[in-house]
Amino acid sequence: DKYINGTRFSCVRKYGGVFHNYRWCSLNNMCIPPDQPCNGKCKRSKPRMALCEAEGKCINIKNLCAGQCLVDRVKCATEDKCIHKSAVGDGTQQCIDNSDE
Repeated sequence: DKYINGTRFSCVRKYGGVFHNYRWCSLNNMCIPPDQPCNGKCKRSKPRMALCEAEGKCINIKNLCAGQCLVDRVKCATEDKCIHKSAVGDGTQQCIDNSDE
């Protein structure tokens, strides 16, 4: 296959020392920013993103979605950060205030 401008190879990942992480969406044949879902799905590479249906965009799984954590994640007591439920009480501090331990 040969690709020309406007293809998945022309999506801007990094420019001027700043990561933009645009990715190719084959559904509409264009480059999209990391917070835009493609066919209802978000990028799976790090940082992991998931669809926040309430906001209609992809968010980092550590972030709140419309004020709440995504499924299987719990909010740290004093910060807007979500951690996986298996990290609660695991002996490793994930939250700044240690509320997960």
